[in-house]
Amino acid sequence: MIEVEITIGGHKFRIACAKGEEDQLDTAAKLLDREALALQSANGRVPETKMLLMAGLMLGDKIKSLEWEKASAQKDLSDYKKEIENLKIQVDNFQNQTALDFEDDNKKHLANGDENEILLLLKNTADTLDNVLSKFSDLKDKHSTDSLKVIEAVEGAFK
Repeated sequence: MIEVEITIGGHKFRIACAKGEEDQLDTAAKLLDREALALQSANGRVPETKMLLMAGLMLGDKIKSLEWEKASAQKDLSDYKKEIENLKIQVDNFQNQTALDFEDDNKKHLANGDENEILLLLKNTADTLDNVLSKFSDLKDKHSTDSLKVIEAVEGAFK
């Protein structure tokens, strides 16, 4: 064990830690110090024990909020994955059905000389694929936005 000096709310402390854990301890001390300084700037001079207690509680509250955000983001991600799988199944089914329909219709309409039906089928296919792509893009954008919010919150907690 080695001793490291940290400063929390203007008070210096000597803390023992295992060799190699100094950076982790320093990061944690800086988080606690930031909360303690915010508490002192809002309330003036606060007794050391109360300052440490309140700063620890404030950090605990932030961690709990991040855990809730993470759980929410994980649930959303799981929902998005299910939706994407459903869209993939729909696209596969559509492609299979369209291929069969196209093959059948192509034989019928080419024999009858009716190319307008084939063009309509191709337009409907393109419209459906555009719709699937739009849904996928919306899901991807929402997931990216939610992920950025969680990442920013986590990074903010460690600055």
